[in-house]
Amino acid sequence: MSWARGISSGAAILWISTSFVATSLRTAREGITAVVVTDSRPSPPGLSLCSICMMKTLLILNEPAYGNERSYNGLRLALALSRIEGQEVRVFLMGDAVTCARTGQQTAEGYYNLERMIKGLGPKGVLVGCCGTCLEARGMATDPLVPPARPSNMAELAEWTTWADKVVTF
Repeated sequence: MSWARGISSGAAILWISTSFVATSLRTAREGITAVVVTDSRPSPPGLSLCSICMMKTLLILNEPAYGNERSYNGLRLALALSRIEGQEVRVFLMGDAVTCARTGQQTAEGYYNLERMIKGLGPKGVLVGCCGTCLEARGMATDPLVPPARPSNMAELAEWTTWADKVVTF
């Protein structure tokens, strides 16, 4: 069985075989067209339907927990994306945004609470990293963080950035 591989912007990727029926599918990735194998047999070597359909998004938050709504809106987007099948989401808090992961947040009745929002990401499998240098600069290095948030570093942010199909900053 021979498979032709190739990616070019706007062009279809075609796998030619007598035992598979393949159709092209434009994915959310701009300029990428992928192939969906519609036969019940295993996918071609190196091709995973899950890896084609899975969209990986990294959200980087920089703004403080309260005072403006940028971090709130970033977490709203993270929650919304995490509810969509085929989405994998990671959130990185840096600068004043590390205060979003502080435990024991007291907010007025009816006002959003970022602690609860971050807790809501855990059951959805969203990883949340907090810049360790930013935590130290705000005297939070030893403070407990709201799970799933955990201390992280720039090396992990760089890894997450290369992992992601899309990076959105708030």
